[in-house]
Amino acid sequence: MRFSLNPRYWFQKRSSDFAIGKAEISNRMRYNALYMLDPDVLVRHLSAFAAGDIAGLEHVIEDFENRDDKMKIGAFKMAAAVASKPWEVRIAKGEEDNERARLHKEVLTRFWNRIEVTDAFCRNRKGGVRLLVKQMMSAESRVYAVHDLVWNVRGDGELTATFTQIPAWCFENRTGELRYLREPGAYTGEPMRAGEWLVTVGEGVGVTAAILAMSKRLSWNDWLLFSEKCGMPLILGNTGAKENSPAWNALLSAIAAIAPKTGILTDLNSKMQAVQIGGSSGQATYKDLVETVDRAISALYRGGDLATMSSTQGEGTGSDAQDGESELMDGDGCAMVSETLHNQIDRFVIRFTCGDFEPLAGIVINPPAETTDIDREIKID
Repeated sequence: MRFSLNPRYWFQKRSSDFAIGKAEISNRMRYNALYMLDPDVLVRHLSAFAAGDIAGLEHVIEDFENRDDKMKIGAFKMAAAVASKPWEVRIAKGEEDNERARLHKEVLTRFWNRIEVTDAFCRNRKGGVRLLVKQMMSAESRVYAVHDLVWNVRGDGELTATFTQIPAWCFENRTGELRYLREPGAYTGEPMRAGEWLVTVGEGVGVTAAILAMSKRLSWNDWLLFSEKCGMPLILGNTGAKENSPAWNALLSAIAAIAPKTGILTDLNSKMQAVQIGGSSGQATYKDLVETVDRAISALYRGGDLATMSSTQGEGTGSDAQDGESELMDGDGCAMVSETLHNQIDRFVIRFTCGDFEPLAGIVINPPAETTDIDREIKID
């Protein structure tokens, strides 16, 4: 079937804004956002993020997702739970007998089966709709997920597209809309025209998780220092020999051989006394804080950690609570991705290919509790 192209619809670009060479330059300028991170630095990142300078906090969340165990598995599960759901193109409710709607469904089904998806910093990662959904779901942790779009018109008048994910720290939001920072270190970005970008906006639970992860990181460091100093038994030697005498030096050498970091030598008249501050066990205090933070991070990403919640609330209660909360979060993620793709991509494809202003069908990522009412999954007026 041939389609007549409406001259009103045109492509604003046919090549990527984020060239491969830019990835190389950006990689050379990358830094460890967690190095020397403390509460004061994090507060500055949070304030800058609220003012639209999002790069600093986006770097922090990304690095925590790569290095904190709970954030990494939480972000993965949140994205995988939605990306693993089947997808399809559905005709809008009430348009089932409309021939034009069936045409829209056919066009969109072919389009979504042909797309190519990759990552600006990992071009070897390639996929289709599933990878696209997984990348879009990163917005649920990082607030924003952005894809650079490159379109191609086939000989039959239909479209194909390549979606390249670009980190959110390549953008700024000072005007209330994301703008692209074309050059590394630039302050003011360029406007992002419709049809050139796919912008996904999620809940951004990683903002809160990063605050928790930083507090856990500080506690981990203190815990490690505590274990280094107090994990080994303290060796205390007493001698009546004079300091630096052969007997004194012999005992000193023996203590150093047994406990090089935890040995002490005193004369018989010296006294030592340990002063305990706080609880009876400092190690238990660190452990409790780390476990509390881990549970909070798990709850942010998946509605609760199954193992820890079951141990405190009972096996059945913890499992049921997590299942219900996870299903709710997965359903919301499916709806968010479906609406974003329908509003920013489906409409563009149908207008260009078929010349119709509004699509009568749209892609749907099926939620856990399946429903036949398309109006609850994609917004079609």
